[in-house]
Amino acid sequence: MKIRQRLATLKAALNVFKPCLKGIIMVIIGMLNTRAGIGIGRLTSNLLYGLIGFGLIAISGLFIMEMIKMRNLTITIISPIELRSDLFSAIFAFSGIAVIVLYSIFANLGFLPILISFLIVILLYLLALIALNNRKYSRVIGNIITTLIFSLGLIFGATLNNAMFSLPIWLFFLGISLLQMPRELMKDAIKVEEWSEMDNAVSNEEVLKVSSILIVISIAIIVIALFSGLRSPLLYLYLVIIALIFISFALLKIKKQAIDGSGIESINKLLKYTIFFQMIAFVAAAF
Repeated sequence: MKIRQRLATLKAALNVFKPCLKGIIMVIIGMLNTRAGIGIGRLTSNLLYGLIGFGLIAISGLFIMEMIKMRNLTITIISPIELRSDLFSAIFAFSGIAVIVLYSIFANLGFLPILISFLIVILLYLLALIALNNRKYSRVIGNIITTLIFSLGLIFGATLNNAMFSLPIWLFFLGISLLQMPRELMKDAIKVEEWSEMDNAVSNEEVLKVSSILIVISIAIIVIALFSGLRSPLLYLYLVIIALIFISFALLKIKKQAIDGSGIESINKLLKYTIFFQMIAFVAAAF
């Protein structure tokens, strides 16, 4: 029984930190796709300190999400950690920036990684401020924050390799963000009872409409990325085809959902598989 409880606790913890873990993976992908001309020693140290720095900033973003939820959830029992989410968020954000500042100085990376770290933190806090002062749209803004915790790792990883302006990286970032956002909206629609009715500013019909638009745009960006100068465009293409199959089924399901109101959980799963294969495609593109 204790083993089951521990496994359940571990699973719950992994679910909480999943955006952070995926963001760390995206840092690795961003570095792999911009490693040309980077020595193995520098690449290894970039990976080590980059993962630590971005991981701390991403955890800060998770506590920002707790700040938003604490203001909007209709609950009466709040844990001490949730009660001080603002403090924990600031501590992790400061720690992450401190790691990047010190590493950038000692590794002579220049000012850009430091600037990007500050901008990521400022962006997350600005979104949190908007959410806390506009309760009606706090759910949607929370979804945007979760998406950015995941996808900004690409930009951050490329920046450490001094390749922030790499076209494939920005196309990857836009494509994966536009895929992740509909999934967050779908997950939110499934668990809408966790939020106050006052915060249900976006109906399920609007979620489906917005999601289908974002998915179509993401398909175009994913295809355009094929012609952006990838190291291995054929490997990327093979895996993108699999992702496009899943995303096509998701679009069909969205159309069916709009007609008979069924299948929103299956749409979410299809988007999950799409993102998984798209991330593998990003890795394959680097070799």
